[in-house]
Amino acid sequence: VIYQQKHEDIDITAVPDVFKPRIGPLQLTNLEKVYGTLKDEDIFDVRGLSRDGVIVVVRPDQYVANVLPLSAAAELAAFFAPLLPMRQPQ
Repeated sequence: VIYQQKHEDIDITAVPDVFKPRIGPLQLTNLEKVYGTLKDEDIFDVRGLSRDGVIVVVRPDQYVANVLPLSAAAELAAFFAPLLPMRQPQ
């Protein structure tokens, strides 16, 4: 998750657990997937991301496969269509 405020202003206790996965044999909380903006390099401006939010499709190998606006349900479905089997009517 990328927050719009500076990283030092993020209240880590308010970050949803889905962005703080438990990892390893000791199930430690991984906080390295929570990001904020940098003073001189705002990721939203640098990447042209909407501050309203975006959908980022990330492959298992961490490659960013697509970035879409939150309203792009049809585009998201079209992106995944070749990867998902067609459902047969029952």
